[in-house]
Amino acid sequence: MGKGTIIGIIIIIISAGLILTYTNAFDVLKQEISPSIDTIKKEVSKVEGKDVVEKAEETSEKIKEITEKIKLTESMETKDNKSQTEIQKLEGIAYSPYRKGQSPITGPHPNPEEIENDIKLLSSITDKIRIYGTDGNSSIVPDIAKKYGVKTAITLLLTGDKSDDDKIKQAVQLANNNDFIYTIIVENEGLYRNTLTEEQIINYIYQTKEKLNPRCIITIAEPVGNWLEHKEIAKHVDYVMIHYYPYWNGIPIDKAVDSVVDEYNNVKNTLGKEVVIGETGWPTDGLPIENVLSSKEEALPSKENQKKFIEKFKDIAEKNDIDYYLFEAFDESWKKDEQIGSDTENNYAEKHWGLFYENGNPKNDLKNIIPLTIHTTTRN
Repeated sequence: MGKGTIIGIIIIIISAGLILTYTNAFDVLKQEISPSIDTIKKEVSKVEGKDVVEKAEETSEKIKEITEKIKLTESMETKDNKSQTEIQKLEGIAYSPYRKGQSPITGPHPNPEEIENDIKLLSSITDKIRIYGTDGNSSIVPDIAKKYGVKTAITLLLTGDKSDDDKIKQAVQLANNNDFIYTIIVENEGLYRNTLTEEQIINYIYQTKEKLNPRCIITIAEPVGNWLEHKEIAKHVDYVMIHYYPYWNGIPIDKAVDSVVDEYNNVKNTLGKEVVIGETGWPTDGLPIENVLSSKEEALPSKENQKKFIEKFKDIAEKNDIDYYLFEAFDESWKKDEQIGSDTENNYAEKHWGLFYENGNPKNDLKNIIPLTIHTTTRN
């Protein structure tokens, strides 16, 4: 065998080695590259004289072709990864730590390990959570949240009795000792439920402010209508927090997000204050709600409609710099059914607003809604 033949064989073997290396790195090209390798091996046993040079040149061209495809594949993968990392977290989400068989009313309450497991999950999809009350082990939520870089909004559940003073005192103490508690929501739908008066609420606002570190801001949370009826309260808070649910108003899913934005702008323009949407969302189960303005339309609970709502709402909120808390992180089976209509029909939608089932599993494909960094939970 001549020197030319030997050199040609060496070139072919090296070329085959390069192709094998690329094959190991990019499985996506295995089917295309493998036949080339087999062909090269067969050709090695046949080559003589000047044919060696021709075969080496053919192999070189094949390597160039495959290299270009590899570069294209790398480019596509990089582009796909970039789009995933650019997906923003939710601005905020309402969080209740109670699992199946637990209740803030009757107990038992979640333990610290269970709460920390939840916060790990939520820290991957948001940097802010809103909690309701500090009963049970809920008072330890802010410290655990701080550990994971998550800010906490504490909501006080005031009822107008003597226990309110202790609730305010505890919340102020927690906020003064934790700089990740950035706001206290002094009351939650007290006007809506007729448990608090406007005068009581204003007094509670100043009672809370009295000993609170000024870095922590204050508001109350009420449905849109109550803010517009009690405009005086807006003068005493740092910002306005509204609740608005298109579902409960019978607004169909294709108009739901626009209705939230309209209400947000209405309150902001009317009261002349910064507005945060404290609660909005869409249930995945429950009864249809009729639109009071059109008997032909109704709001339908479903996983598909929840995904549509969250995806569109998140996109519009990001584009318009709207601050919000999505309601809510997990389903809550402990809640009572809501009574609707003149026949007081029970609507179990109240239990099914979670982005995740009560066991911690996501309800929908979330890849276009939140970053793909979700941790496994131990709720199930």
